[in-house]
Amino acid sequence: MSGRDICLPVRRLGRIRKAFHESTTAHKVRVRNPLATKITAKPAAMAEDASELKSRIQQLEQEISSLKFDQQQVRQAALAESNAEMGQLRKTIQALRDEMDAVHFDKAQAVQAAVAAAQAEIHQLHETVQKLRQVLDDAHYEKQQAVQQVVTASRGEIDQLKATVQALRDQLDQKQQATAAKT
Repeated sequence: MSGRDICLPVRRLGRIRKAFHESTTAHKVRVRNPLATKITAKPAAMAEDASELKSRIQQLEQEISSLKFDQQQVRQAALAESNAEMGQLRKTIQALRDEMDAVHFDKAQAVQAAVAAAQAEIHQLHETVQKLRQVLDDAHYEKQQAVQQVVTASRGEIDQLKATVQALRDQLDQKQQATAAKT
């Protein structure tokens, strides 16, 4: 029920009170000042008016009581509806909180998985770099060894060639000396 539904019985109650007040005021004027109003009423007519007023008062009291009861029912219905809506909102809030916690947990799991995968990849890359460095160092060492062997072999060959050249020179000098001694 809305606030407007509650206001309607209150307005009606106000009109009833006003009508009751007007009728009792008119009766008091007639009863207190019968000469001032120039009413020449008979006791039977006054008794009839009094019983009519009493029945009207009882009727108005019943209407007031009924309106109060209706107002109380409207308030209770509005309160029950409000409580039901609050309960539903609490359930919705709890469900949303649970869902939000689940999403946060899933995101945290995904982040942890991504970090673990990245760390594993980094570790793998480090190992690959180490292996490639080792291969490079081995290739460099082998190349240096090969160059050293070539240099050593070249030096040995050069030394052999020098020795051969020296031996040939010595032979040539001996032949020239032998030829010169013959001549």
